Amino acid sequence: MEAKKISIKQIKSDLLQGITLSAIDYLKVSTSPLIFQEFKEQKLLLYVPQDAQLKNEYINSVKRLLQSEIEIKEELAYINFVEVYIAETTRLYDDLLKTVDKNLLVNLKTFLFNIISAVDEHVDHMLQTFYQDFEKDDITTNTPNELTEKHEWAFNGLRGKLNDVMFAVTRLINSYPFLCENIDLINTYNKDGIATALTICSNLNSFDYALDKISYDEWYVFKKDEMEDDFFFRIKDLNLEKARDLGLKRELSSLMLGIQKNKRWLQELFANPIMEIFEWIWEYYQNKNTIILNENDIYESAKNSIINSLKSLGADDELLVSTENDKSEVLPYYYVAAILNTFSRINQEFKLNSLRNKFDYTAPEIPIDFANSIFNRLGNWKNDFQYYLHHSLMQILNGAHVKFTTSDGKVIFDKKYINSNVATTEEFISFLSLPLDWRIGAQNYEVKYHKEIFNNFKLNFPILINEDNKIDNKVAAKN
Repeated sequence: MEAKKISIKQIKSDLLQGITLSAIDYLKVSTSPLIFQEFKEQKLLLYVPQDAQLKNEYINSVKRLLQSEIEIKEELAYINFVEVYIAETTRLYDDLLKTVDKNLLVNLKTFLFNIISAVDEHVDHMLQTFYQDFEKDDITTNTPNELTEKHEWAFNGLRGKLNDVMFAVTRLINSYPFLCENIDLINTYNKDGIATALTICSNLNSFDYALDKISYDEWYVFKKDEMEDDFFFRIKDLNLEKARDLGLKRELSSLMLGIQKNKRWLQELFANPIMEIFEWIWEYYQNKNTIILNENDIYESAKNSIINSLKSLGADDELLVSTENDKSEVLPYYYVAAILNTFSRINQEFKLNSLRNKFDYTAPEIPIDFANSIFNRLGNWKNDFQYYLHHSLMQILNGAHVKFTTSDGKVIFDKKYINSNVATTEEFISFLSLPLDWRIGAQNYEVKYHKEIFNNFKLNFPILINEDNKIDNKVAAKN
């Protein structure tokens, strides 16, 4: 059977029915290692976990298509991790059934009330104990930089703990149908059931988080010792991870200080071409359906929706775009995403108003041929990009002078990140590889691991640590 005649959609459908023949044939005839990413993205190996034939064919394909010994070991570690994932999540769901009090499942309202009560108690305790280590130090002896690092560590730690709790709560609520379907297997009474159930849900989230990161090609999984069930996850793109870390810190600071978002240069870069593309797409849908909706409320509503969607582009996006060495890799993805977003939003507007105004609407959501013609009409975006890249670094020309302030604007410390009032050519270029934001937030990032133990298995999650931050290193050492 030829690989091109089998779609991943068909393979997934077959596996859901326990049929593995199409997946095995697809592996046998494949000539590209990209097939492994296809299997990971769709999590195909999870559908028939007990099928030895599919597993063996996957292993044979790994050894046949991959040349690097490291890549082969990573793929084999992925297969091993999938087996552990299935075994551990199955065990955790069994534990969940043994934990929750049957009396709480009388109705959803009772279930939610008890969850909220347990969460309130847990969060109160967490907030009371969180700053204990922080308050042991005499902050009067700290420099402004050290004090900033301590507060950053505290806020980030608290943010992480609250996220864990909220995601665990969400999972437990979503498990209500599963618990009701298996109510005969649940204990009659368990006083501390909800608290324990939240811990189990948090553990399930850890496994899902790791699997998703691997599936979407952001992490590798590997084992330092083949004989140990000790899994490590390696970040593929450190720059992307740093940009996310800085983005989260900016968002947190902005929320705490009540800072309004300013219009970003990346928004300005997209505004004119996207509005021009908006007109092309709008005209296309009108001609396709022989309806006229120009210059009316529907048209204006769709146009404003597109403009507002660009506000999601923030400083972290600018940082990622500006520091990408090969500009052809990053910016086109942003263009394509913005164009597809425009297609989708206009299509939605037409659909909604076709129902209200009784006109027929039959155009496909994104006509591929027309979309490709738009991509080809974008022109030479690189020339525009150089201007905006220069604009984003104008602050450096002022001497990269950064002020550390209190929430009321009082300057407690300032620092210059170049030696003179005006950057030299070498200094200016150096900011392309190490942007000003990264020099302020963390001069030396290092990847360390946070270990979580589940039954007989260990998962080592990567975390970015600032080597200059003594608190981060102290915490990482404990983990």
